[in-house]
Amino acid sequence: MVRTKGRLRRAARPSCRLRLDSGEAIRDAAIAGLGIAYLPGFLVDEDLARGRLRALLPSCEQEKVPILAIYPSKRYLPAKVRRFIDLMVEQWRATLR
Repeated sequence: MVRTKGRLRRAARPSCRLRLDSGEAIRDAAIAGLGIAYLPGFLVDEDLARGRLRALLPSCEQEKVPILAIYPSKRYLPAKVRRFIDLMVEQWRATLR
């Protein structure tokens, strides 16, 4: 789908010969010239800045998706789980700005 300023302009389902389920693998395939990719900015920002990739649809907005930390509900959260969640919040906050 192509979205511009929140509105759907055109829907397309391109055919493909390569299917991957890893963002890093998709990025690497695009860098190798194997096709186009639709990836979140945090995976490709550096490659765009260094010229390894080029934005084809710069006005296309990516939809915002939540990042969730899911863990068993307990009255007392183990310290290692709390530390992990805090680390993820810190890492993602800096990356997604």
